[in-house]
Amino acid sequence: MKNNAVYLLCLISTISLTAQENINKTWSTILHLNSGYSLSTKDWEYTHPYILGNGGSFTGRITGTYEESYSFLGGLELSKDYFGLQANLGIFPAKFSIKEQVDPGLTQARNDIYSYTAIYIEAEGILFPIGNQTDKISPFLKIGLAGMTTVGDIKNNLLSLSGCAGTRLYISGNVGMDFSFKFRYMLLYNVKLADEISAANGVSLSSLIVNVGVIYKF
Repeated sequence: MKNNAVYLLCLISTISLTAQENINKTWSTILHLNSGYSLSTKDWEYTHPYILGNGGSFTGRITGTYEESYSFLGGLELSKDYFGLQANLGIFPAKFSIKEQVDPGLTQARNDIYSYTAIYIEAEGILFPIGNQTDKISPFLKIGLAGMTTVGDIKNNLLSLSGCAGTRLYISGNVGMDFSFKFRYMLLYNVKLADEISAANGVSLSSLIVNVGVIYKF
């Protein structure tokens, strides 16, 4: 039993030392080209108060759906042992629809559909939990902040927060593959939802995207 414990300890130490040797200890510049597909989006709801003539109040509600399909992203990463930074330029089409409006004494179904394309610039911080491996699978976590502008049926500016978890694998030389899941949370501002009702405080939108990409380390 004692010999087995010593052997296991030596094995773990050897693996740890080998991993440390393969961690990129100098700053590297990495190019990212990613395509993504939306696995899910969340319905949205916007509430607003009405002041009634009898001195009371009523909470109105407008609800709808949000849809994404595919996305494209190009990024440039600067990283070393356990941390990195990445700047991205991306684009994705989306649909924003209004399904129902609830006012005092009235509920009406609606079918307003707006199609638009979002273009964004994003900054991400990267964490490599087991180190930035240069010759094997390397898991990573990212958190990002993006500014977006939209063109199409909705012309607007958005803010976006994102969280990402995935892994990369170098195939040969400096070329590798990147696989990840990304959660994105956005606020769509100043969209006219009904007569005299605009979402000045922002409509909350979210999505979950699976990404596949190619990376190249300079």
